[in-house]
Amino acid sequence: MDSQQMAEIVREHLADLPFKAHVVADGIRHEGEWWSVPVYADEDQAPTRRWRYYEMLAGVEVEIEEEHGVKLMLVPVTAPEPVERPA
Repeated sequence: MDSQQMAEIVREHLADLPFKAHVVADGIRHEGEWWSVPVYADEDQAPTRRWRYYEMLAGVEVEIEEEHGVKLMLVPVTAPEPVERPA
């Protein structure tokens, strides 16, 4: 499995959450048997209680580990700043 495949698997599982969440594909790391996948939620949709957000991400980790047999950690990050393009 490569980073692109892992990103797609995580995106599919995040789609089941009650808010919009995104994978930061260029931040995915694979060290040993562990995958580290940075994710962020749209601020206007994420649960207001952070513990609930983390709990939902932990549930996604378990689902992926059981379904795909991989060890991973979803790492909550701040949404990237929009890139302004010169006119």
